[in-house]
Amino acid sequence: MYASFFGLRELPFNNTPDPRFFFSTPDHEEALASLIYAIAEGKGFVVLTGEVGAGKTLVTRLMLRHFGTGIAFASVNNSQINANELLHTVCSEFNIDAPASATNVELTRMLQDFLLSSFAMNKPVVLMLDEAQALTREAFEQIRMIGNLEADDAKLLQIVIVGQPELKEMFEANDMRQLRQRIFRSFHLGALTRSQTEGYIFHRLSVAGATFPEKILSASAIDAIFEYSQGLPRLINTLCDNAMLSSYAADTTEIDGPFIKNVIAQMMTVAQGGSKFASPRVKPPANWQSGSTASQPTEIVPSTMTPAAKAKEEAAEFEQRLHAPITASEIDSVVSPTAATGGTEQVATTADTAQMRRLAVLVRRLLAETKAATEDVRSVVSESRTAKQAAERTLTRLSEQTARTGRLTISLRNVFDNLENRAMRLSQRSGDTNGKNSAKAIDATQRRANSKSFDQALLRNRRSLDEIRSMIESARKGDAASDAESKSKSAPSSDLAKQVRELADMCRGAAMS
Repeated sequence: MYASFFGLRELPFNNTPDPRFFFSTPDHEEALASLIYAIAEGKGFVVLTGEVGAGKTLVTRLMLRHFGTGIAFASVNNSQINANELLHTVCSEFNIDAPASATNVELTRMLQDFLLSSFAMNKPVVLMLDEAQALTREAFEQIRMIGNLEADDAKLLQIVIVGQPELKEMFEANDMRQLRQRIFRSFHLGALTRSQTEGYIFHRLSVAGATFPEKILSASAIDAIFEYSQGLPRLINTLCDNAMLSSYAADTTEIDGPFIKNVIAQMMTVAQGGSKFASPRVKPPANWQSGSTASQPTEIVPSTMTPAAKAKEEAAEFEQRLHAPITASEIDSVVSPTAATGGTEQVATTADTAQMRRLAVLVRRLLAETKAATEDVRSVVSESRTAKQAAERTLTRLSEQTARTGRLTISLRNVFDNLENRAMRLSQRSGDTNGKNSAKAIDATQRRANSKSFDQALLRNRRSLDEIRSMIESARKGDAASDAESKSKSAPSSDLAKQVRELADMCRGAAMS
């Protein structure tokens, strides 16, 4: 009911052993680690005690979550049974088909066969006895007997005994010394301290979805909760659950010490025709309409506040409503705010509430649009980064190609120079006639023309190289953004390759001449 009012995904203070809400303390951590170690190493008996609601069941749930399906587990919760009933219950929990008329000896033999088969598969077998302080001496003696079932180097059955502090007193008795000597370790979960109580409350609120849990419960509220609960988690959950429910009824999101004490007083009131520890009365949901003219349930009205305190409360309420999901009742109140009826004062209050909700809806829509725009910006940035990386790769390949083209141009120039020198040496050695000399003069003229054309082509190539280099530098400085631009910038490289091929053809023609 009150989860959406406080901007939560779920109720934070249910009295169920939910591992998601586990709050780590040194005592709980040590107990959990020792349970896991004792089971993994086959130590036999482990005892875990604690006050009612101290978190014993939650620790055992975390232990089971750690092992998962790696162990065979059975839990006996009914402690008001005798030895034979206990063995029947254990066999039933382990899915051992035992006849109802089986004796203790027969049940023990069937249990031993099951334990040996599990040991052969290297699968630990764990038996947990909950609320063990109510077991009889006969049942404890039977537990000791089945605990003696063991192999040469390991215990076949790991037994976790869980109970209230009275269990410690039972083990101190003289007739329990045989079982007491077989206990590997014994732990006691104490109550939380003041600081641990605060951390426990804020942890559960955060898991339930609260962004700023300290704005829901003030320091004075934590003090009042600790004073009432004495650090016992179950009492903390009960009081906080009632306090948040009453806060929802009072239409306030800030809970302080006096508010908590008011809730405690209502929980402890013995009303006429009611019972002790009765929960405070709360208002119905916002979309609920009474079919009668009966008076509405009494709401908890905060004490008179100063204007500054009232402004602070309104700011906190607005912040909480800003992050809360929009309910159907709120939408209905915004769409048809004139549906409310009643006196003049009630109409004015309804109009103010509708206006506030209308503003909250608009703000949430703006937040949703802002979130969508943010996602679009992130998408564009991601695409830009991808395009930038592709452009960088293309420019790198273009730079390498330019370097290779420059080296090829130099090699072609060297080949042409060698051909020119060879032609000159042949001309000096020749003793041909004037006709031959004139032919050589024509060939020399042709070679000079080819040389001039080659020099011009080489000059164009060098200019293209310079343009490509400047283009690479400007692209790197300007942070190229797409592969399309990189492809267009690689066009001069194609022209350069074409010119290089022309040079090669010219050199080939010069060599043939």
